[in-house]
Amino acid sequence: MNQEYINKIKDITKYYRKYKNILELILYNYENLDFYIRIDYDSKHNKYYVHFTNLNDYQGKLDKGVLSSSFIIDEVIKSIYNDLNKLDKKEYININDTYFDYVYFHAYYNNTEYHYEYNKYTPKEIIKLNNIIRTIFLCLPHRLLYLFNELLAIENNTVSDYEYYKFFKFNLKKDNIDNLFDVNSIDEGNSYINNHQIRFLEYISPLKTYYGVLEDNIHRLHIITIYYDEKNNIMKLTCSKNEHMHCKHEYAILESIKNKKKIPFYKVRYVYKDESLLNKLTSFNNILLSIGCDNVNMNIITYEGILLKVPLKDKNGNLNFEVIEDDKDNTLSNKLNNI
Repeated sequence: MNQEYINKIKDITKYYRKYKNILELILYNYENLDFYIRIDYDSKHNKYYVHFTNLNDYQGKLDKGVLSSSFIIDEVIKSIYNDLNKLDKKEYININDTYFDYVYFHAYYNNTEYHYEYNKYTPKEIIKLNNIIRTIFLCLPHRLLYLFNELLAIENNTVSDYEYYKFFKFNLKKDNIDNLFDVNSIDEGNSYINNHQIRFLEYISPLKTYYGVLEDNIHRLHIITIYYDEKNNIMKLTCSKNEHMHCKHEYAILESIKNKKKIPFYKVRYVYKDESLLNKLTSFNNILLSIGCDNVNMNIITYEGILLKVPLKDKNGNLNFEVIEDDKDNTLSNKLNNI
């Protein structure tokens, strides 16, 4: 978690300082949401409450529009205490990073502290924790149940339902990109950078997206797209290799972006009006990104991050493309002139 959200939680904790805290559950950058949930005991009135806050709503003023509370009956608390006693492990920390899909659980009962941190789904090693999570979510608004179902995906054998590319919060200027990747991805990504294996890298501002093309050690091309909304610090990474986690190719491109590297694509315009093909060639102002051509096809990068090979010539032998922007050596223009 970044410091801003840590400070927000500290403020909320201070706000509820008159209560005795029983447990805390933090979901940070989970489905692009940030929730702080806590169960507190009011000794003055001998009552228990669940307090939950969307941290994104808290902008420096704590009031009823930000803080939500609900009374909990004693039977629910007894159920939570009973399930705490059944937990095999009192501590479990296994996190890839704390920037997205981060789950933090802390409780204190009967002179015993319970502390768990993990990403995305409750792991098998502490699967009994789901009984408590289930009870907590039953005390929350029903609109949050989809988060609860995702947390329980391992237990419910539904992990595949949630494995997809997601947007997440990230400040490209302030946050450390190493927190998004494992050590091997960082080492191999730096190797790609040092060996000058990034062929193209450019930001297309109307789409808020960086496009990168990287050639690996066996000469395969990988297309990386990085959507980045700088105003709201929202990011999404994708690689054409379709990894299930952020990969070395994405690291190389993201690190190069941090270092302000730019290798412009060739820009071409498709002049042959084949409507069926134009539907595939999503363009901005009819300008297409190209990584060059061979003797038969123009290699186009669509704005979805797909490599598309398009015939250079129409059925009459006329060129389908004109070059709008070339490199300093006019490489693409010279290639087309010699075909």
